[in-house]
Amino acid sequence: MKKYKSYIIMGIVIALLAIGYLVISNIDTEKPVDEYEKETETLYSIPSSDIASINIKNEYGEYTVLYGDEIKIEGKDIEIDTDKLSNILTEMSIMFATNKAAENVDDLSSYGLDNPSETAVITEKNGNKTVLSLGNKTPSGYDYYATVNNGKTVYIISEYSCNALTTKLDYYRNSVLFDFESNNVKTLSFTKRNKPSVTFIKNEVSDTSIPNNVFAAYSMKSPHDWDAEVNMVTEILNTLLEAEINSYVEDNPKDLSKYGLTSYYAKITVTQKDGKINEITVGNNVDGYCYVKIAGKDAVYSVKASTFDFVDREPTSFLQQFAFIRNLDTIKTIEYFHGDVNAVFDVKKIKDEVHDIKYNGKNISEDTFKELYTELISLKYAGVISASKSGEPVLKCKFTYTNGKSETAEYYRYDDRKIALCVNGKIQFYVDSSELNVRTKRIDEIIKNKF
Repeated sequence: MKKYKSYIIMGIVIALLAIGYLVISNIDTEKPVDEYEKETETLYSIPSSDIASINIKNEYGEYTVLYGDEIKIEGKDIEIDTDKLSNILTEMSIMFATNKAAENVDDLSSYGLDNPSETAVITEKNGNKTVLSLGNKTPSGYDYYATVNNGKTVYIISEYSCNALTTKLDYYRNSVLFDFESNNVKTLSFTKRNKPSVTFIKNEVSDTSIPNNVFAAYSMKSPHDWDAEVNMVTEILNTLLEAEINSYVEDNPKDLSKYGLTSYYAKITVTQKDGKINEITVGNNVDGYCYVKIAGKDAVYSVKASTFDFVDREPTSFLQQFAFIRNLDTIKTIEYFHGDVNAVFDVKKIKDEVHDIKYNGKNISEDTFKELYTELISLKYAGVISASKSGEPVLKCKFTYTNGKSETAEYYRYDDRKIALCVNGKIQFYVDSSELNVRTKRIDEIIKNKF
């Protein structure tokens, strides 16, 4: 009986499978081709070399690009990006339709083509003209209805194939704010309203008046005369090089004060080695964009305000923090005076990382000397101070260089916590007395116990 029931169940399953197969096999899985595949049609094709001009009219205005020995905008004396304008020529020399919407249309208003929102008139050198008109967007939102030469056939063209018709002229204008080569920079300076000017100078290794500290590619000259952190200066220069004009606000403004460009927020200047000067004035900040004017040019632009964040930083944040770091390869002698410890070290470079060192006339271990030297140059300044020399220095170091020049660093007690640092007779910074005490104690111990 059980075996008989099993046969019945098996028969039912087989019948169901057969029915399922017949149903599935009769389903029509093919879709009409035009539902997922669009056939393109060439609306026009003109050799780029035959085009004399392209007139664009859209919601932003009207302009004509002239193509000849040079590319320019008719009737406008403005800086342009010729590469971008060349792209218009390439884009507009040929146009494809992805489909036809309708033919023999007498009333084009339903397609927005009775009064087209965008038009392009392509004029060839022989005088022939081709007119492309755009109307409304299609329901998909990705295409436009269009006509050619004001005809009655309405085509559908992709928005990506007609970007030139819908783009503002400003897009084709120069977008570069600063034009310089970073390796050709001589000085960088910036001034914030009612603040002292901050100026950096590029140190050249070939300039024997500067490079005792070749670790410093840049030095600050104002408001402090000190070595600068190269990464920070380089970051500013890179920011300026990467900055772009967001929009052209006004080409020939009669009143700069309405943009905050008379009592400016900031002024930034980059001077190159060949004498070329790039200077901009930064005005008011409106919704995250600042008004900017380039020296020697009439237009007012808008530029992202964050580009100029560096002008708000304290000048000392751009400085190297070491009180007196120098490159050992450039040193001839070091004279060290601290309390009852007086030492003179003669340094002679033998080859890279190898030096002959003498202490008070006798040869000493270079490794041991470098322990001492590391302590000496690792001292960091703690802040800015206004002070004058008073009494005898608690520490004095004189560096004489291989080029014959010399520098003297003297440390004067200002109070219980601060020791004023005087370099070549000028006091700008102080060091913490506790750090000075720790490092001089180590130096003294090395001199007394290891030499």
